[in-house]
Amino acid sequence: MLQRNSNNKRKKRKKSFIFCHNLFRFLVSITIPILYKIYFSSHIKTFFTKTIKINFLDAYIPYLKEVYFILFNKYYLQLAIPLLLVYNFCNIYKTFILLISLQFPLIISKILNLYLIYSINNVSEINNEMLYTTGYSLVLWEILFNSDTAQKLFNSYKSLDSIRKNPTVKKFSFILEIIFILSLLFTNYLLFNDLEKIIFDLILGLTTYYILFKIFELNPNNPRQFQKFVGLNFFYFFLLLFTINIFFIIFIISISNKYPEKEEIIKIIICKYSFSSIIIGIYLGAKYEYNFYFEKRFNNWAQYNFEFDGEIVEEEESLASSISFNKARQWNHTGFFISLIRLIFLFLLSLGILYPFLNLNFENFFYELFLKYIIPWNIFCFGLFHLFKLILKYLKVTNILLLTIIGERESF
Repeated sequence: MLQRNSNNKRKKRKKSFIFCHNLFRFLVSITIPILYKIYFSSHIKTFFTKTIKINFLDAYIPYLKEVYFILFNKYYLQLAIPLLLVYNFCNIYKTFILLISLQFPLIISKILNLYLIYSINNVSEINNEMLYTTGYSLVLWEILFNSDTAQKLFNSYKSLDSIRKNPTVKKFSFILEIIFILSLLFTNYLLFNDLEKIIFDLILGLTTYYILFKIFELNPNNPRQFQKFVGLNFFYFFLLLFTINIFFIIFIISISNKYPEKEEIIKIIICKYSFSSIIIGIYLGAKYEYNFYFEKRFNNWAQYNFEFDGEIVEEEESLASSISFNKARQWNHTGFFISLIRLIFLFLLSLGILYPFLNLNFENFFYELFLKYIIPWNIFCFGLFHLFKLILKYLKVTNILLLTIIGERESF
């Protein structure tokens, strides 16, 4: 009895130490981009004023800038295309991690923008076209190449499996990833000649990657981790969200009172910050599917979204799912041709939901905030995490055989 109590005390002390250690690492991590933006960015702008010009590209730079702004600010294609590809060929937790990786840099940059407007009267900090280059690319690399899923894969191609597990190839893929990120950063510098923002993107991206995969230790193929998020109580989830947003709104009001001429800038910041409300759509979609569609049956829900329990031996491995390095038998595991058809349907569904809202213009700020930003993004995320699956099932471009086996085993 005494030994059991002492073991429990040790476990509690160990958990407390791990929590405090991770909290310290997290606070240090988010401090680095904040300190950079507040204390060092202005010096970089002052000292590094040289611009790179490539003569034969000079005439095309304005056109390339315009294309860049349209793709990023209006249609988000740089983010949407990889997101839908991961959703179509991988699992929903990987999609969730990709979406969450957008939230951290967005929220940090908005808070810093408000601080800079408040303290330095710095208007130019609004533009964030280069905010996601490093972080999004690193998270994609982690999802596709660096996740050790060997024990959960079934009937994989030996060549692809050996490639994925080969440390040399992992290092090679990482080198390619670094080259890819540096190429994107150089392109941004060529277009915008803003070294300070490029360094900020690099720091923020590395911080995001470190927090997600080194501090929180997310495993993109672990349904238990995603189940913890889905299992959060409604009350506590919305209370936490409300608390975070109310502090943000109070900060905004205090600034708008001191700088009434900055109201337009603050409105832009609020609208862009509202993109962080996609977490509500993700939570509601996944919660509804787990609680009601599967009636909290974890095995059925996990098999549907993540893994395969060894019953569909005769189905062939699709090329697309092999490339994704997540060959688990799940709702989107179909042949290559069906996978491409499903991808087209996904683009059409996403465009059908978002496009009408993104092109609306309102004179009333609150109408614009809710009808152009919060509501469409929440509907889109609810679709990704539940509704789209039902529509694609109705269109017969999902793994119908898996649904049949789950249905025969235990009706849902």
